[in-house]
Amino acid sequence: MASNTKANGTSTLFHLLDLNDYGLEEVPPTKRREVKEEVRIILEEEIFNDIADGKSPVKGEGRFQRLDKDYAKDEKGGVRTANLELEGDLLSDLQIKNAQGSKLFIGHKGKEVPKSDGHNQMSDKAKSWARKSKMPKRRYIPADDQLFVKSITDNIRRIIKSATPTEEERQQRRREELEDEGGELVDIDDSRATRTPATSGITAPATGVTVESLFSESSLEAFVAQAIQRRQNGR
Repeated sequence: MASNTKANGTSTLFHLLDLNDYGLEEVPPTKRREVKEEVRIILEEEIFNDIADGKSPVKGEGRFQRLDKDYAKDEKGGVRTANLELEGDLLSDLQIKNAQGSKLFIGHKGKEVPKSDGHNQMSDKAKSWARKSKMPKRRYIPADDQLFVKSITDNIRRIIKSATPTEEERQQRRREELEDEGGELVDIDDSRATRTPATSGITAPATGVTVESLFSESSLEAFVAQAIQRRQNGR
C-alpha cells in the first residue's frame, strides 16, 4: 500500500491514502476529481462513526480500551466508551481532504498534533511517553504498514469500481476513437484487439488485378522457365 504517515514534533501527523491502490487510475480522467470527493465524504463519515462507537477505523486495532471507571465517572458521567471527545478539540481538528494527484490527506496540522500523537503513538516520543504513563493506544490514523478496516476499504473500492468502465465499454470507446481516425478494430481473441489502418480505395480485390492476369498463359510459362534456368546457372 503506497502511503505516507508522518509524526513530526508538534507540526503534522497525517496519512496519505493513495487511491491508485484501489484502481483510481482505471477511472477516466474526467471523472477522477468527482470520484475522489465521493471517497473523501464516505471516508470522513465512516472514520467519525467508528470513533464515536469507541472503535478504531484502522485494521487490526480493534476497539479502543475503555476509560478508567473513576475517570469516566468524573469526566464522562460514568460512560466508559473512549470516543476521544472529552472537549471536542481533537476531532474537530481532524482533516480529511483532497491532496495532490490520487491522494487524500487524513490527519492533523498544528496544536492538536501532540494530543493526536499521544493517542495514535506514531512518534518515538509519544511511544516512550505512553509506556511511562501507561496510556493505551487508540489509533485512528493508519501507519505506513496499515490499512483502514474492511468496511471502509470495501466502500472505497465500490465507489471507484462504479466509475470504472467495463472491458466492453473500453472496447466500444476504442472503436469510436479508431473510427474517428479512419481505422477499425479487429478482434484477435477474447482478450486482445488490434487496429487495422484504413485501406486505399483501390485494392487488389477492387481492381481484380492478379499476377496471372499480367501475363498470358504462354508468356507466364516462359517467364517461369527462364527463372528456373537462371537459378540453375547460378549454382
